[in-house]
This record gives sequence, C-alpha cells and structure tokens, in this order.
Amino acid sequence: MAIEAISIFLLGMVTNVDTPLWQFAPVFALYGVGVGLAIAQLTNVTLSDIPVQYSGVGSGANNTVRQVGAAIGIAVLGAVLTGQITSTGKEMLAANTTIPAPIKIGIAQALDKGLAGEAYQTPASPGGTGGDQQLGAAINGSFAVAISKRVKDRTTAGSRFVLMGAVSSRFIPNHSIET
Repeated sequence: MAIEAISIFLLGMVTNVDTPLWQFAPVFALYGVGVGLAIAQLTNVTLSDIPVQYSGVGSGANNTVRQVGAAIGIAVLGAVLTGQITSTGKEMLAANTTIPAPIKIGIAQALDKGLAGEAYQTPASPGGTGGDQQLGAAINGSFAVAISKRVKDRTTAGSRFVLMGAVSSRFIPNHSIET
C-alpha cells in the first residue's frame, strides 16, 4: 500500500496540461505493482481467520465488499472531482478575457447543469476563422487547466488516504504467532 500511495502522489506530481502520455506509464506501472501486492495480502489477512469450511463464503463476502467499496469510492470521488472541476472551470472562465461574455454565460449554464463534456465543445463555424480557433483554444485551455489542477489536488488527497491505510494495516493483529 505504501507503493500504491507513492504512485498516486507521483501521479499528481506529473499531471499537467502539457504532460506527455509516456510520462504517465511508469507511474501507472508502479501503481499496478502496489495494488497487486496490496490486494493479495489484504485478501490473505481477511481470510486467515475464517475456518476452512467457510472459506468460500468468506472469499465471496470479501470480494463483494471490495467491489461495493470500490464502486462507492469511485462514485464519491467522481462526484467530488466533477464538482471541483466545475467550480474551477467557472473561475477560469470568469478570468479569461478572450471568451465573449455571452459565450461565458452559456458555458457556465452548461456547467451548472453538469454538462461539462458539452460545455467546452464549441461548434465550429462554417469555414472556421482564426477567431473561432482562438476562441476554441481559449475555452479548451481553461478547462484543461481546471481539470489538471483538480486532478493534482485529488490525487494528493487520495495518496494520503492510501498511506493512512498502509500505516493502519501495521496494527492488524497477527494471530499466527502463538503467545
């Protein structure tokens, strides 16, 4: 879990608007190693106190709880991240001087409705002028910065929680040692 926490922290450190994709590969590889080592040990610890005749039921319950926890965790983190991106996107939008006020209002309204994906996709005008391209770049830039800032914040917070889990796992009693 310590490897997992370090990799999540590193993910936040490398995440920027202009980070090339290849820089994420070693971080995700490290994360995969950490998760792989952690899940195997957590399953072992969970099932070690269950009598052999109930190991199938215990394993099923363990997997169900893990899957439900992962689904709820992803939903909560997704909601928090979406809210953060929306608020930061609106701040970046307000500070941008390239985007005209009527378009800012439309994008802000789309963000308020939770349509972040549609909010930054502006239709291109037929024949597309340089101004349209500049406007599209300004809108996309604002959202890219908002997303990368919030991903950095959330990964830093996430790494702290995983690190707390790693530290607290050191306090799990070891029943295999006879006293």
